[in-house]
Amino acid sequence: QDALVVRKRSLGEDHLDVAFSLHCIGKIYKIKHQMKEAISHFDKSLHIKRLKLTKGHISIAETLEQLGMAYVESGEDEDGILCFSGALRIYKSRLGSYHLTVAVTTEALGSIYEQRKDYEHALEFYGKGLKIRNKILGTEDITVADAHYCLGKIQRVVGSTHEALSSFQQATRIRKRHMGRNDLMIADILTDAGDVQLQIEQEQVAHKCFAEALRIRRYMLDSTDVAIGESLLRMGRVYHAEREYDQAIDTYEEAKSILEEKLGAKDVSVARACHYLGKAHMSRQEIEKAIAYYEECIAINKSGDDMESIPVADASHELGVAYLDLGKYSEAEDILRESVDVKVKLLGEDHISIAETVIYLGRVCLKMNSPDEALMYFEQARLIKQQSLGDDHIDCYEILCDIASAHDLNNEHRDSLGCLNEYLQKRRQDFGDDEKVADILHRVGGVQQALKDYDAAIKSFSSALALFQVILGEENLKVAKTLYSLALGYEAKGDDDKEAMKYHKEAFRLRRTLLGSDQLEVATSLDKIAGLYLKEDNTDKALQGLKEALRIRTSLLGSDDIEVGGTLFGMGVVFEKMDNLDKAMECYMASLLIRKTNLGDSSVEVAQTLHNIGTLYAKKHDYERALQRWKSALSAYRDANLDDEEHLVAITIGNITMAEGLLKDKEKSKPDGKKD
Repeated sequence: QDALVVRKRSLGEDHLDVAFSLHCIGKIYKIKHQMKEAISHFDKSLHIKRLKLTKGHISIAETLEQLGMAYVESGEDEDGILCFSGALRIYKSRLGSYHLTVAVTTEALGSIYEQRKDYEHALEFYGKGLKIRNKILGTEDITVADAHYCLGKIQRVVGSTHEALSSFQQATRIRKRHMGRNDLMIADILTDAGDVQLQIEQEQVAHKCFAEALRIRRYMLDSTDVAIGESLLRMGRVYHAEREYDQAIDTYEEAKSILEEKLGAKDVSVARACHYLGKAHMSRQEIEKAIAYYEECIAINKSGDDMESIPVADASHELGVAYLDLGKYSEAEDILRESVDVKVKLLGEDHISIAETVIYLGRVCLKMNSPDEALMYFEQARLIKQQSLGDDHIDCYEILCDIASAHDLNNEHRDSLGCLNEYLQKRRQDFGDDEKVADILHRVGGVQQALKDYDAAIKSFSSALALFQVILGEENLKVAKTLYSLALGYEAKGDDDKEAMKYHKEAFRLRRTLLGSDQLEVATSLDKIAGLYLKEDNTDKALQGLKEALRIRTSLLGSDDIEVGGTLFGMGVVFEKMDNLDKAMECYMASLLIRKTNLGDSSVEVAQTLHNIGTLYAKKHDYERALQRWKSALSAYRDANLDDEEHLVAITIGNITMAEGLLKDKEKSKPDGKKD
């Protein structure tokens, strides 16, 4: 500044030396982040240079470049782009199109466009910069590696995944040649490459990328460096994708510990670790732990100045899903609505990320027995996805499964079947016969069974089974589930109990092998096998299976659970068939108590139990008590909104009529004046 004063006094206000002093002072202000002063000095310098120098002088370009940087750092990107573009025109004119300075300025423009999220222009300028460097420096120069990396990051953002991976590969190869294996920039490139591989579901390749990046960072950095924490978060995501949930949780916990130590417990990176931990615990069905981590994530994100943010909305979405899985539907609905409200406010009502939360709101409505409201949400989500992705995108068809569920709840099974078949056709067209096709076929079979089209259901279940066995192998839980459904299909058809028994036994074997003996799925298979043995009059084997099912359910659920009540009812049926009426009564009475406690007095299950108790009294010729139980059963059926024409109700009415007739006849046959 002293030199500027002297030069102005000695040489005049518009001398070139004054311009050079102004340029230098502007650079100092820029370094000090005093951008207003920097812009003022660069602007004055530029004015003098344009007066005194020939048009297109290199010095004018240098000041334009500095002025552009100051504008960009002030947030005035448009003015910054104008300055850099002016400088680039001069450099090209004076130095030629293939000059290192031209490459640097071109890439600077690419960087500005990247910051503005104008990725199309960023891609254009980074590509041009790389082309210049390749020509003047050769394809193996280390700065060419950096240019590949910058280009790859933009290619990744715009969805050009294969081009991005190619750019990352080139950058890694060149840097390894110059810097060796233990280079931190290589770790950064591998991290980005791993993110892309994970995005396209190439988990094994992503694992290798993240593991090598972590190795480099651990070799080069302090053991608690933030970059190591970030690498661990990514390794956890790979383990999660590979369904190695225990390892994912351990890795996330290690990352969280490092990030808390280095950044503090309220940092957003710690919140991200909590989010991932919540998802991992959800995958292990540890819902309470998942909820605790989601709540911690939300609390951290809300501890800053911004109470409403996308990370808060995302974590709220996951928390809502956890409440849904826990059966807390009101809480799920409230938190999911909050998530949607924040996303609509920040992103707009048609943003693609809103669709998934809206889908879960629909699923909550299904659980709350509001299929029409659910259907509204599913249609809204589908419309958002169609607007964002195009009508023909597979995601727009996947929602048809949820729409089908709403139709099923409304007993609109033909509409449900239409939705599932439409999705099935699209899925096969785009992906061939993959695992999801098998899932859809399994659902189609279930709807066909609801429509009592048992042959079609068996065909669909058989097709699903064949696909699962090919894709997943013979020993898989989805195979077991489909075997079970196939057995139910044959049972419902009613003319081939041998096939039903065959498939039930194979489902039972697989479930016991894959899950262990003490699992509810095993107990369910035992119930069904017992029912088929009962039809064969093999009461001993039926009772044996039900006793084992009772043991499993009691140990897992407690003695008062509704499923235990169901098993006791089944045992009562077997004892009744064995003419062991006292044991049958004992089982029915225990079942009745459990069912009344869990379901109230007015339910079909309570009515059925009362009916069977009445039947036992009738077999003991105690028609007064039988009549009392049957009348209670009829009242329960009617309170449960069953019509008198329903098979169960009609039988009970018939029994009441019979008992009343017998009691009337008995009363008539008594000598006058005598009472029982």
